[in-house]
Amino acid sequence: MAINYGLYDIKQSFRINDAARLWCEIEQINERNKKDYNIVRNTMVEAILMGDLECVLSDEEYEKFGKDYIPPYIDMYGRFVLRDELVVWANSLKQKPKFLFPEERNAPKRKKSKPVTVVECTQAVIAPKEIAPRPNQIIKERCQVVALMLWEQDINYSQKEIVAHPLMKKHGYQNGSFEERTILLWVSKVDPRPPEIKKTPFKKKENEMADAL
Repeated sequence: MAINYGLYDIKQSFRINDAARLWCEIEQINERNKKDYNIVRNTMVEAILMGDLECVLSDEEYEKFGKDYIPPYIDMYGRFVLRDELVVWANSLKQKPKFLFPEERNAPKRKKSKPVTVVECTQAVIAPKEIAPRPNQIIKERCQVVALMLWEQDINYSQKEIVAHPLMKKHGYQNGSFEERTILLWVSKVDPRPPEIKKTPFKKKENEMADAL
């Protein structure tokens, strides 16, 4: 079934679930297209956690936590994202989904690129041209700088110890309302330790049990 884009052209915000569905040009989710949909939806959530895409906050959240608040991961999928934010993000990925770019609807048909390219683009270091960094992006980079400084002092710090360190609270996220999971994700990107040392306690325990057997 073809998507009636006219129904969505007047919308100025989209639920993450709907934005991911329209990005994949899916009218109705089924077993055949569910994998592509999940890839794009999860990439959007990761972009929000990394500060590359902003979601809409409720008035209560804005008043209680401030504009830099990132909602809990589990609460992310029903969130709204503004059309303008999605357009900026899509441009940074060099992609033009039809629900955001009407001119693409009449463009000559070409082979669809796999949704995984969205993930690949978000993993690359993207330098937006003449666009001021978002507040969450600034906080993320500040946390990463503090993390590297702490690891330079003591390479044996775990990621959780880095996040809980007083200097991280003071100079990194500055007691902002961020989930531990979000900050762990930020600092994990700059962890200089060898992969075998970065393993979680759960994985280490699994390895110890395997060695014992």
